[in-house]
Amino acid sequence: MSEWVLRNIRYLSEGSNKSVNTGQTPILPKYNKTYLNIETGELNEVSDLQSKIYKRDRFLRLFFNVYQKYYSNKKITILSAVVNQDTYPTITKFINTITRKLKRKGIERLGYFWVRDVGDKRFHKHFHIFLATSIISTEKFKSIFEKKDHSNYEIEYLKSKGMKSYINDKELFAANKQRAFGKSKTFPLKLNKSKLL
Repeated sequence: MSEWVLRNIRYLSEGSNKSVNTGQTPILPKYNKTYLNIETGELNEVSDLQSKIYKRDRFLRLFFNVYQKYYSNKKITILSAVVNQDTYPTITKFINTITRKLKRKGIERLGYFWVRDVGDKRFHKHFHIFLATSIISTEKFKSIFEKKDHSNYEIEYLKSKGMKSYINDKELFAANKQRAFGKSKTFPLKLNKSKLL
């Protein structure tokens, strides 16, 4: 495998590292890094934005690589949620809320992946979340989510890979000093082996 070393960093504009982005507009690149291949002498330039997009896509791929087999075999449930950022300004607040709600019904929260987004028409800031859990029956799903106020978040069973493609194609959004995406520390399979086999 070829070894690459950092050759230089070029900032794209004066003060670009002091972004005043409110999260309403896509993140812009701040700098380019040039890497040198020690073996071939080839140069490769990558912006910080390209690196972030690559990392987001890698996290999303990892989430589905870990859980897809169990999901396809109906051993776990994957939920897809759209969460209003006005009500839940941090993703941690929503994850804690949903985890408590699931735990009360005896459902284990496994891993999750999230990304910030801005609506195309009304420009509302929100999160998209994929959440893997132990299996949730239709009856339990209704008892947990049917009575809630739908202005705060929308949650449903993952129906297709369309949302995954949508996220892969989106620009990144985040205000200054905010993360544009993230994941649980690990993507565990905490369920008893007997429930997964």
